[in-house]
Amino acid sequence: MKNCKVTVVGKNGEQDTIVLGALPTDPESGELQKTLDKCVVKFDTIDDDVVEKSTGMITRIELEGVINDKNRAQVEKLARWAMDMNADTEYRQVNVEMVLEGSNDKHGYEIKKVFVVDYEENHKVDGKDGASKYMVKLTQRAGNMENINIF
Repeated sequence: MKNCKVTVVGKNGEQDTIVLGALPTDPESGELQKTLDKCVVKFDTIDDDVVEKSTGMITRIELEGVINDKNRAQVEKLARWAMDMNADTEYRQVNVEMVLEGSNDKHGYEIKKVFVVDYEENHKVDGKDGASKYMVKLTQRAGNMENINIF
């Protein structure tokens, strides 16, 4: 993958919408492209003994990136969403857009009813190698595989 951008659509419009990473076509995308290190979208069976695919699969998304001055406000919104227990706002639409290596074409997913499973930040102590990083695991609410658009 050349670049990836993940948008978590907020229920209250732009004020709680989260944008991680950037695509080359985005305005002022240069440094933001370097803030998302890993983006995995996985269609996963709930267990190994699945007998009916339509009810036995869920979507998982894993994201990892650095925390810096360019994306700190977005990562703070992500942390707040991870702690959200309000049924009206905890499930959100997540858009994953990628530009594939050797191409300028976009590929991606629009996944509805997603929530945070795990959120982690790792901050290095002064004098140690490495940047501050975040890791988040997202899962689509069970029974919503039909709420995915692939583009």
